[in-house]
Amino acid sequence: MAKVLTGKRRDSLNSLAMDLRRALTDEYTIVSAPIVQGLQLDAVVTGPQGLLVLLAKDWAGEIRPARNRIWRERLASGRVVTHPNPAGEARRATKALRAFLKDEFPSLHPTIRHLVVFTDPGAKLIVHGPTEPPCTTPDHLANEIGALAPVSEEGS
Repeated sequence: MAKVLTGKRRDSLNSLAMDLRRALTDEYTIVSAPIVQGLQLDAVVTGPQGLLVLLAKDWAGEIRPARNRIWRERLASGRVVTHPNPAGEARRATKALRAFLKDEFPSLHPTIRHLVVFTDPGAKLIVHGPTEPPCTTPDHLANEIGALAPVSEEGS
């Protein structure tokens, strides 16, 4: 069972962390709602794959992510809501984590990956091809993490 460190943030994030705790082995640590270099992150998972930043989105309905374009959310009412691609958010998280690691653990250079997690139970992913960053729902999150290739501590 994974270890969990929780912050003072939305219950849905702590719930996501607790679900992951049960699904992942003791090789993993989940940090829920950390503030890194002044930036509030949703969650960070450490494990054999390096660092994985979870970008939690509570979007509902049909979610249509895209590789390099805006992402669309079609609500049950039929209304379409557009969202900026979370890639920019992922880049900011990477920058904050790299700065933190440089200050606190200068000899560590772990791989940092990202995964968007749609936390609303009514979210349905409509994916045609790869997305950047990749995305999933809580039901598939542990499998998505486990499917990532492990890296060495000297990873990029």
